[in-house]
Amino acid sequence: MAKVSSKPRKQRRLLYNAPLHILSKLMSAHLSPELREKYGRRSFSIRVGDRVKILCGEFKGVEGKVTGVDRKRQRVMVENVTIKKA
Repeated sequence: MAKVSSKPRKQRRLLYNAPLHILSKLMSAHLSPELREKYGRRSFSIRVGDRVKILCGEFKGVEGKVTGVDRKRQRVMVENVTIKKA
């Protein structure tokens, strides 16, 4: 039986060093109620071409199409959403 640590430090380290196929499973988004009924699932992995709605932050409420997914850095690029540097 594999031992699983509950120490926060080790959990963070596992996330930082996780392979991309594990990180892709962690990058998922909740579905709308209509899509939940259609697919029988609560969430799906994010892919290029998906339509998303941003739920929190500076761009809250903005809807757009996913133009890129960076699994290594845990980033999702959405059209018409750009962060301006100071």
